[in-house]
Amino acid sequence: MSDRYVLTAVLFASVLFLAGIATKMPSMRGTRLAVGLSVGMFVFAAVVTFSFPINFGGLRQAQLSLSRPRRPTSRGLASRRG
Repeated sequence: MSDRYVLTAVLFASVLFLAGIATKMPSMRGTRLAVGLSVGMFVFAAVVTFSFPINFGGLRQAQLSLSRPRRPTSRGLASRRG
């Protein structure tokens, strides 16, 4: 999973690089090529990023612990009997 995060970071950095050098290209053809390539890379990186699973910091674990009724311990039963 961490490889996918590194991949998207590299792709987004490449997008910024290509968009930056597109402003310094001497020909309009090179500018359009760099911008088109950076837009394509951005769309691909965005799709990969949105395909990552979302984790809300253990929310499911907290819900499970709240939904189970607590069993009385043996000490709890002994104090009720006596």
